Amino acid sequence: MPEIKNALPVPEVCDACCSSNIELTTNDRIYGRIYGDWPKVYFCNDCKAAVGCHPGTEIPLGRMADRRIRQLRAKAHKAFDQLWRSGAMTRHKAYKWLAGALKIPVDECHISWLCEDQLNLTIEVSSKYYEDNSEALHRRKAKQDEKRYKREKQ
Repeated sequence: MPEIKNALPVPEVCDACCSSNIELTTNDRIYGRIYGDWPKVYFCNDCKAAVGCHPGTEIPLGRMADRRIRQLRAKAHKAFDQLWRSGAMTRHKAYKWLAGALKIPVDECHISWLCEDQLNLTIEVSSKYYEDNSEALHRRKAKQDEKRYKREKQ
């Protein structure tokens, strides 16, 4: 079994509605068909909240969430991930920066662990950082791409 740092325990009650009517099942309960190579999820039969599992395990990826919160997580990832994917900072530094912005410990800074207010703040601060620094980010990325091209050419 893969080792997961900071693994959350298996949910005994739903994080969305506090029901104990949770089962380990597959993600077709959410989407109508199986998605991905590891479709295991914890699913609340009362409010339909869910959370996926780390590949190859029954360890939850985060906290259970209803559809609205899962969509908010996707928006938060979209806004936040562009910071490290753009080359503005490494992924590790980006999470350290976000933890500081959210005033939480770095080891608790996972999009799937955040509450609604923290998700909204993640979207706000990440989008603002990217917007305020986009020109510099594009210049840095172009410079990195040029160096990579020269190395590959040699």
